[in-house]
Amino acid sequence: MFAFTGLSGAGHGYHEEWLPDGTFHYYGEGRVGDMQLTKGNAVIDRHIASDSRLFLFDIISGQSGKVIYRGEFRKVRRGEDRGPDRNGKERRRYFFDLVPVSEAVASAADVDAQDEFDEGREREIRSNRAERNRKAVRRRSASMA
Repeated sequence: MFAFTGLSGAGHGYHEEWLPDGTFHYYGEGRVGDMQLTKGNAVIDRHIASDSRLFLFDIISGQSGKVIYRGEFRKVRRGEDRGPDRNGKERRRYFFDLVPVSEAVASAADVDAQDEFDEGREREIRSNRAERNRKAVRRRSASMA
């Protein structure tokens, strides 16, 4: 699951932020009217039970198409409050308090070293391939024509 945060949330009636306890207060999707616990909101809410991973990206304001990877997170609680939608009308909003996986208490089953991001790391890749004699392939193709 990819989740995106940025300053644009203020235009839709919410403000995502780091809380004093070290969690990230993230609002769900939905710009107008009550937020629903469906689609992306449902995925975030159930990501641990469904054994899916949650990656947070921060949209860089003013730089179209640019994002900063903030890391892998886990939902520690879901809540709801009331606040304006993008039209200024009062509505129900779902929020998710997320904690970075690096700070979460994780068991060995939660962390798979092969799935960590190793951007820029060099790897040796080996493969086997069957080599064919081009003359033999041409002769066989010609005899079948």
